[in-house]
Amino acid sequence: MSANAFWVVVGNKLLLRDVHNNIIIPRAREIYELITGHTDRIENFEIDFPPKGLNPEVSFSRYPADLEIELMAERKERGYSFKAIVIAKYKDKITIVDDHPARMPDHILIGNEWHPFVNGVLEEICSIFRKAEIDEPGKLGLKQYLALRNLSYGNELIKDLTARAIESTRVAEVIRPEVPEPVLNARLYQYQKNGYRWLSWMASEGVGCILADEMGLGKTLQLIALLTERAGKYGPSLVICPATLQENWKREISRFSPSLRVLVHAGPERTGFPSEFKKHDVVITSYGIAVNDLILFSMVDWDVVAVDEAQAIRNPDALRTIKIKEIPRRVSIAITGTPLENRLMDLWSIMDFSVPGFLGSRNSFETCYEQDYSSAEKLEQRISPFILRRRVDEVARDLPDLIDIPVPLILTDKEALLYEETRKKISEQYEAGSGFAMLTHLSMICTHPFLLKDNTSKLDPAGESAKYTRLLEILDEIFSLKHRVIVFTTYIKMIDLLMRDISERYPDVYLNFIDGRVKINQRQKIIDEFNNYPGPALLALNPHAAGTGLNITGARHVIHYNLQWNPAVQDQATARAYRRGQRYPVTVHRMFYLNTIEDVMEENIQRKRNLANIAVVGVDGSAPDPDFVMKALAISPFHRDEE
Repeated sequence: MSANAFWVVVGNKLLLRDVHNNIIIPRAREIYELITGHTDRIENFEIDFPPKGLNPEVSFSRYPADLEIELMAERKERGYSFKAIVIAKYKDKITIVDDHPARMPDHILIGNEWHPFVNGVLEEICSIFRKAEIDEPGKLGLKQYLALRNLSYGNELIKDLTARAIESTRVAEVIRPEVPEPVLNARLYQYQKNGYRWLSWMASEGVGCILADEMGLGKTLQLIALLTERAGKYGPSLVICPATLQENWKREISRFSPSLRVLVHAGPERTGFPSEFKKHDVVITSYGIAVNDLILFSMVDWDVVAVDEAQAIRNPDALRTIKIKEIPRRVSIAITGTPLENRLMDLWSIMDFSVPGFLGSRNSFETCYEQDYSSAEKLEQRISPFILRRRVDEVARDLPDLIDIPVPLILTDKEALLYEETRKKISEQYEAGSGFAMLTHLSMICTHPFLLKDNTSKLDPAGESAKYTRLLEILDEIFSLKHRVIVFTTYIKMIDLLMRDISERYPDVYLNFIDGRVKINQRQKIIDEFNNYPGPALLALNPHAAGTGLNITGARHVIHYNLQWNPAVQDQATARAYRRGQRYPVTVHRMFYLNTIEDVMEENIQRKRNLANIAVVGVDGSAPDPDFVMKALAISPFHRDEE
């Protein structure tokens, strides 16, 4: 017999070449039949077997080689580089598959020994590459790495070796030094710079994520930095938040990045044209309007869609959750201080927005993860590359001792009507010298409309007040951290409302109050109980009755629920927690309604703080200047500043 095809070795492939120099790729089954003596040819070619003239000589094994993808990471000076290689091995011998699996025959040379592959394994490897959008073995982008890492769970063909390089399996430290910091009217702390760079890197790779820093660490500012960097490059971005936060987002963007063109999509006169969105860099809207105007939002290819207070989409069955996930977007970012509240399914739902499909279907997730510690630990390892969470304690060196957070709010339509009606009556009856006392009614409406009503015990206070709704959102996060908080309010009825409603909503929270009804000799006992309580706690205080002399360093949060005319009164109240003996930064929330008396009070407070003699201005809590009284009577929620 004269051979008319000859064996050749190309890399780790054993092939045939005919007399016309054409390459022939034999199948493993055909070579196996040669080994067992069932045939002496492949297709119609006569060949020598065993091969002659090969150097080194090739031996043949009937046993299949194992095939796997090895996922690796290497720590660089800044960040990591990732790669995937395909390994064929038999016992202690290995070789790297030096081509795409789709171009490989179903057999391989390991050293000088030929092995077949298990039937179908190359197809499985190719399927994995397709799912991870990998064109060739070797260097990976972040999106490819994360996809391949996710596919490794429960798949024996993928071996994840990245934990050797990445501490705690986290890649949130990765930063992109080539991305310059955007121009902002703010100085970013180092952890905020790292947060922005991480967001930028994830977004540049088209990968969604969850920004889950604790309250007070500047999640909003970090996202504004990202939106500023991407403005004008990829189309408009959309921020979806609770209605109570729309004005805060607008003001924060105006303050930190005034170059951004911002549209608040709200109210009955909001646009019905998607082209209007495209004229802006950032569109801000509420969850409710995002659902109602879904068709409109779906007509825009959004760059970043960010959901603030993302626990609002933790229920996968809620219409709000379902609809918001339908909005087209390049990058999804969830912002929340409480990514996991009660169930692992909460986290699945938020992840299903941020990185759709990463955790599989809802049914498969429930099958894989039970509601227990072991499942939570396993899930944390899987999703940690997508979550950036820093705690106040971890970055305390970067932070000031006191973190001041203004909370500007807009009255609901119902509140605004009541406020305007009352304002007009007071304005008509106004007489010089009596205005300040009459202003109290406007301040009470801003505190809560219930203060001017009777028989409200069966009504939901959150349904009647935007400010109270926002208070509950803040308390949700504080209590989830098991922290203690002081809430200052001037009015006895508001303290009573808090005592009744908070006890029903949060039965496990320590709750108490100090105002003029509590005897002085009883107050220290209440403070000691609050300071020493091992879990979440709320102490409601009247700033005049409990604003001086008390040491309440157990509180890490202070909320001024209604403002004072005099900054000294407010600052003395804050000092109950922010004083010698406090071991942690204190977060102070100042809640006020825009275009109301509280807006004027905020302006008055800032003006007095800027005076050189602030220490002696109005320390007795006296009335504001007559000009501020007149301004408070004139300002209306129906004549909003259009800036």
